[in-house]
Amino acid sequence: MKSHNEYRDQFHTQSKDMGWWANSHLGHIEPVKMMLIVSEVSEADTADGPDDKLPQYPGRAVELADAAIRLYDLLGWYKKDIPSELPHSSLVALMGSEVQHLLVINEVSAAMEADRKGLKQLAADHLTVALAFVWSIAMVNHFDLVEIMEAKIEFNRNRPDHQPEQRSATNGKAY
Repeated sequence: MKSHNEYRDQFHTQSKDMGWWANSHLGHIEPVKMMLIVSEVSEADTADGPDDKLPQYPGRAVELADAAIRLYDLLGWYKKDIPSELPHSSLVALMGSEVQHLLVINEVSAAMEADRKGLKQLAADHLTVALAFVWSIAMVNHFDLVEIMEAKIEFNRNRPDHQPEQRSATNGKAY
């Protein structure tokens, strides 16, 4: 497995190369990115059955991988050095999926508030805890997060609606 910092660099570089940070000079992009993480976690909460784009994986697992990819990307923006070992919360195993997901959403919300106050390091710290919760959730649910992240990033690399020219077209995928 790559290190967390290697995933951070890979996903952030690919996100920039695909134009997802093109409007970062306008400011306030971090809260938008954080809400997109929340939306991925919310999708994980309602995903039943196989994923619609990667049907070889459970939908919940793919949405959690999407959240992890977005977390790594945003941590790359913050230039956060991610510890080689993220803490695992064994308490996650005792919780239902809704509560597991709320742990992630709570940390992303705390990151948004810290960012709003200009506390960028604290925001990045909360995002790192959110990432640790995603890894814990994947572990207790026996999801191969590495495999799914790699499959999803490859899928996204070739998606027409993820290409900069398609996104900039009328009704193109934005954010």
